[in-house]
Amino acid sequence: MIRNAALNKSKFWAVTTDPTAIPGGQTALNIIRWAKSRLISAQMLNSPQVIDGNTNLQILFLKNLTQNVWDNVAVNPFNADAVILNMETSGNAPTMIDAPMDTTFDDLIKYMVF
Repeated sequence: MIRNAALNKSKFWAVTTDPTAIPGGQTALNIIRWAKSRLISAQMLNSPQVIDGNTNLQILFLKNLTQNVWDNVAVNPFNADAVILNMETSGNAPTMIDAPMDTTFDDLIKYMVF
């Protein structure tokens, strides 16, 4: 799930080639975010195994989950596959996956070293 979320976000930044079309408009900070996001995205798209080997990406994504992803009352016993499928459904993905991955990209950028 994290790999797919990272690849989807990478595809977004790879396609968004015009810094004037970036979310939030054309400001100096947004253009810097756009450029760094494209760099991270290019690395992930060129070599998807980078995602699996990047524990920072995985830890940051899990840290950025801001809502419960499982209801122990509704389904018992706990099943990780069911949790992932629930998070990936089209109605849940925007808040459960896309938003945390956006924040994860922001965190990766914040801690980037050049």
